[in-house]
Amino acid sequence: MKKRILSHGLILALAASSTASVLLTGCTKTVPLEEYDKTVVASYNGWDITMAEANYLCRIEQHQMEEFYTYYDLGDVDWSEEYEGTTLENYDKNRVMEKLLQTALLCSKAQEYGVSLSEEDKEKIATGVENTRKNYSDFFVEQASASEEVVTKVYTNNALANRVWEYMAKDIDLTVNEEDFLHKTCDYLLLRGIKEDDPDGITVPSEEGKEEASSAESKEEASSAESAEGSEPKERETDLVKVMENVEKEFENGKSLEELKEELIAEGYDALVSYETIGKNELDKHAFSPTAFALSEGEHATFDAGNDGVYLFCCKDDDNEQAKQDAIEGEYANRRTALFEENYKKLTESVEPYTLNVRLWRGIRFDVKIYTSPTPSPETESGSGKSAEGVTEAK
Repeated sequence: MKKRILSHGLILALAASSTASVLLTGCTKTVPLEEYDKTVVASYNGWDITMAEANYLCRIEQHQMEEFYTYYDLGDVDWSEEYEGTTLENYDKNRVMEKLLQTALLCSKAQEYGVSLSEEDKEKIATGVENTRKNYSDFFVEQASASEEVVTKVYTNNALANRVWEYMAKDIDLTVNEEDFLHKTCDYLLLRGIKEDDPDGITVPSEEGKEEASSAESKEEASSAESAEGSEPKERETDLVKVMENVEKEFENGKSLEELKEELIAEGYDALVSYETIGKNELDKHAFSPTAFALSEGEHATFDAGNDGVYLFCCKDDDNEQAKQDAIEGEYANRRTALFEENYKKLTESVEPYTLNVRLWRGIRFDVKIYTSPTPSPETESGSGKSAEGVTEAK
């Protein structure tokens, strides 16, 4: 299938081990859009999910896919296309319902856990709703049940669920051995190879200048012939390791990596200067990582990376404090996620299964295209490239 790029505002991912069983309820009648906000499609631990909320998030998914296909001229989305054992439409709808159910279960525990939204949270929600709805076309608002009340409810539930997530993941072990998260930063010069001669790099003289150019060329050829007997053209060394040996000597004599790079380029080599920060816990990230990490501040070393070229590393910081603290925060984040998944699994096992009105849920279909290309403004038409109508989901 075509490459899919989707953006989802919810930060909560349903753990594979915590899927609840489902009790199906039935309904034989269809519900008009104007009644979606009064119609419950699912419920989990006493927290109801309305058709309006479900429809809104489904239309976000639909809108993003249609926008992506339009922007890259991929035609219309084939929602009946098989994907992950079902249709593309059902796959996206299932993901929406998983998020809604998890959000509902977490929100249902907020009061018990003593979790609520702060005034700052509420202000951010209000601002987010206002900014988001500016991007909606009237047609999208109608088809997506995207009234201010519905969007505010979705944003509020998301924010409350995130606060409950934080509560359930707060009691992690903060003990770490900082030595395990040591990071070093090295500048490096990479010699990647020899640049090929450019066959197109020839300047063609104008008609008026051909005679003058021909005369000058004749004089140059004569001069070259006179000097050819006493000198041979300098050939570039093709063994990059040998080239780097000479470069390293120049570096030891005081030249900077930047100066050496410019000299190499002038001689016809392909070279660049950059830097790399390497952690003790990620020495398998690159082949050169162990070599670079072994350096102390001020030390240097070369590394032959085969087809990737030859490196000259110089350690400028053998204890990058910021990188170390970032890595520790990353470890804490991993521990919070693991703790949440553990506690969430226990929570799903302690409550009654959710209920889902399958007939109502099946009534949400992606059979009518809801993305409409925006009318280009004069500024856009005059040269800023493509623009696309955006829909931002709650963060």
